[in-house]
Amino acid sequence: MEDLPGRMALEASDCLAPGFSLLAAAFVEFAFRKGCTYGTVLVDVEAGRAVDVLPDRTSETFASWLTEHPGAEIICRDRATAYTKAVREAAPHALEVADRWHLLQNLSAAVEKTFARTSTQ
Repeated sequence: MEDLPGRMALEASDCLAPGFSLLAAAFVEFAFRKGCTYGTVLVDVEAGRAVDVLPDRTSETFASWLTEHPGAEIICRDRATAYTKAVREAAPHALEVADRWHLLQNLSAAVEKTFARTSTQ
């Protein structure tokens, strides 16, 4: 991978081999090109490092990865429908948790909505 400023280079040795699993994994979408092309970074939560990059954010791709790497007990993800569907299909017994950024975003939106409603009364 070309070394570009501000971009993380993921070496082939960092990626998980099929069959190897993570106890706790985080799945985070990112933009290859904002507004056009999105992918998914997979993070080993215990080690605190990226272990794979998926070329898109579809439920099929995500479910396929989970099937090839069984055993995740905790999955940290955002609320994207594709991620929900993939976990339900490929890792139904995993505990799903929201990541900190999305929890704060949801809390902020709820507080703003509450203040907007009470300030007009």
